[in-house]
Amino acid sequence: MWSLGAAVARALQTVYYTQGGRKYHGTHNCPALESAQSLWEAVYPSGAPWYGGYAVQQRHEQDVYYRHGKRPCLVCLPGRGVPFTSAVHFGHKPAENIVRGQCLGTVCIRCRIVHHRDEWEVDGDIFRVTGFSLVKWPCTSALVLGLVDREPFIYDETLRMAA
Repeated sequence: MWSLGAAVARALQTVYYTQGGRKYHGTHNCPALESAQSLWEAVYPSGAPWYGGYAVQQRHEQDVYYRHGKRPCLVCLPGRGVPFTSAVHFGHKPAENIVRGQCLGTVCIRCRIVHHRDEWEVDGDIFRVTGFSLVKWPCTSALVLGLVDREPFIYDETLRMAA
């Protein structure tokens, strides 16, 4: 059963991170955290050149997510996605793009790319013929608002471009 106490406890879960890393971890002995520390120690044997270095720090998850810009570790917190999403979506929601009975993919119901095809003037009035294209989900606004986790989409595109 859901309770306010459980929600507050989940929101204030203690996580572990390093100043130089991009992820936070559910345990201080996560294999990904340890391997990242080993990599940094090989690069900077006398210590990291930034404040806090690669020492493991402990804070509440919400603080690490918002104030430090860290994302959940994919090893020790799999499927975590975006733990604190914005309550306001400003109309950016996914919808199926169905044309003539066929689903052509998922698109954002708010975003459009407007194309000006032709323009002419008659008696001082300007007439335009325009068209628009739908934007594939997730749109940039959904990523910025935190409505979806940006990690899978960034890596998918990078791997596609590298191939």
